[in-house]
Amino acid sequence: MFFFVELKDNLKDLGDATEQITNTYTHFKQHLRLNHRYTAKAFISGPKSSSPPPQRQTYQKALLKVFKDANNIECCGNADEFGDFLRGVRKTERKKGKKGKKGKGSHEVQTLIS
Repeated sequence: MFFFVELKDNLKDLGDATEQITNTYTHFKQHLRLNHRYTAKAFISGPKSSSPPPQRQTYQKALLKVFKDANNIECCGNADEFGDFLRGVRKTERKKGKKGKKGKGSHEVQTLIS
């Protein structure tokens, strides 16, 4: 598994981060010949904000074109969410687990978070 990560402190830099990650991964695939299957994931962290930038969907679509699976990308996430992303915990599962809601699978989520 390979992770491509950009940490930005300014919302207007998220477009640059998207371009940097997609370019790096594209060149990575061209120059490194792997004989085994692998998964590539992209995580872009922006500053903590009550709402994501309006261009978030544009960035998500650009990353999705390259990384092919919505579970392999996180755009505009908080840096403190990176650990959950590494372990494959989805954002909706993280929220349920942190609030302590009981439901199908919530025990597994809380175990991963703690």
